[in-house]
Amino acid sequence: MDEIREKYPQYKVGWLFDANDATKERLDYCISHRFDAIHPNHAYVTPEYVQYTHDHGVLVNVWTPDSEEDIRRMKGCRVDTIITNDILTAQRVLAE
Repeated sequence: MDEIREKYPQYKVGWLFDANDATKERLDYCISHRFDAIHPNHAYVTPEYVQYTHDHGVLVNVWTPDSEEDIRRMKGCRVDTIITNDILTAQRVLAE
């Protein structure tokens, strides 16, 4: 990843985590290697996780909260992007 970032600095770099792979070790790897974003499963994201990530300049783009409850929780966690299969529910919750 470091080589790609050095060779192509104009491109953003992110890591799509497996459903159970959103560990602090993975996150710290992304931070230390200057990733622009992480893409964890929403089930593993907490407000503290997002704050820690943001404190290190990394965006948090979650996948796939589809229920109103999960989308509302991600909004409360202050994630940067929500990738969902239920656009109408997401639009309604995020507009509140």
